[in-house]
Amino acid sequence: MIETLRIRSLAVVDEAQIEFGAGLNALTGETGAGKSIVLGALALLAGARASADVVRDGADEALVEAVFRTDAAPDLEGALRERGIEVEEHALVVARSVHREGRSRAWIGGRLVPVSALAEVLGDRLEIASQHESQSLRRPESHGRLLDAFGDLLELRERVGQGYTALRDALAERDRLETAAAERARQHDFLSFQLGELDAAALQPGEIGALGTEHARLVHASELRGEASAAAAQLAGDENGGAIDRVEAAARRLEGVVAKDASLVPLVERLRAASPVLFEAARDLERYADGVDVDPERLAGVEERLATIERLRRKYGREEGDIFARRDAIAAELAGRQRCARARARGGVAANACAARSRRRGAVGRAPRRG
Repeated sequence: MIETLRIRSLAVVDEAQIEFGAGLNALTGETGAGKSIVLGALALLAGARASADVVRDGADEALVEAVFRTDAAPDLEGALRERGIEVEEHALVVARSVHREGRSRAWIGGRLVPVSALAEVLGDRLEIASQHESQSLRRPESHGRLLDAFGDLLELRERVGQGYTALRDALAERDRLETAAAERARQHDFLSFQLGELDAAALQPGEIGALGTEHARLVHASELRGEASAAAAQLAGDENGGAIDRVEAAARRLEGVVAKDASLVPLVERLRAASPVLFEAARDLERYADGVDVDPERLAGVEERLATIERLRRKYGREEGDIFARRDAIAAELAGRQRCARARARGGVAANACAARSRRRGAVGRAPRRG
């Protein structure tokens, strides 16, 4: 029941206060007396839309306040307690202000609340009927409730509502489970593809470095062969002699004068020792040059293999160790998913544990690419 209604700066009303008594209260008066303003004030307290036009000329803000008795409305007091609002001595103070700039504020029980809270708390409890409209009858969501109330079916309506809510929740859970199953299947396929790609590549430890060395040798084969042959020729010599001949000639010249200066003996020995070393170096260079093949087919094969490995490195890690670790992690993830699939089929505690673990962990297949 409304006990007191206070209006300030609303429409043409400067300030007014109405005290209501128990039972039926009637407001009468000729057109323009302000009856509609009182109904408009009550509509504002029920959460109706407010326009800056309702503010009285010369005022900055319109204010409507009311005191409601809640002795006979325990459901209302319960709804307020759920919002953390206690009603003292069954007297509830509700207020609404509208600023000339259009800003609106609301208070329930002395607490500032969103304006929408007025409609949620009082919208169904404060019905306003004027000459041309009934607020509750204009709300489609009220039609069924009013009809069920007329047929004394509110208890059945509550049970149907609970059943509908349970059905809706069950359907939502089914959709969630179907979506989760589809996501698990997609992840399983993706992880299986990744594992198959890694296993098909059959990367071997040390292969990246070995292929890089071989590729450089094949690309520069002609140059390497030519330079090695030229270096061997510089050592072994030709008709004009080479480094080995010159070292031996130097040793012979010193041997002719060593009797005159014994300090030359160590130098002669060093020259004699260098000769076989240079000879072996020349032979090794010749063998190296003979072993360098200009092989376009092998070069193409190496480049294709390097391209395959580079694709793996872009997806799974730049280093060989990263790729091997990634492969093992994917295999472990797949094995875990397969165990969980079997557990889900059996049900029970193991299935619940798998579901919880699936929510916590991030799928391996969604790890960001590196490189």
